[in-house]
Amino acid sequence: MPWDRPEPFVDKDASALAHYANYFRVGHTASEFIVDFCQLYGENERGTDGQHTVARVMLTPEGARELHALLGDSLARHARLLASRE
Repeated sequence: MPWDRPEPFVDKDASALAHYANYFRVGHTASEFIVDFCQLYGENERGTDGQHTVARVMLTPEGARELHALLGDSLARHARLLASRE
C-alpha cells in the first residue's frame, strides 16, 4: 500500500456525497475492474427485485488490489473492536 494509515481514513469534506449500498456487482476486463454499488429493494410491481446503481467505480488492477487490502485491514480492525467489547 502506498500509504500507511494506522487509523481509519474518513474524508470530512462536507461536499462529499454518501450513498447507502447493499448490493454490489464486480466485473473486469484485461485492464480494469468495474465495481457497481447498488441499492436493492424488495419486489416491485412486476414481481421482480428492484435495484438502483448509485455509483460505478472503475479501477486499474493495482487500484483493485489496494482496495482489497484496505477493505481487508478495515474488516480485521472492525472485528477486533467488536471482540474487545464483548
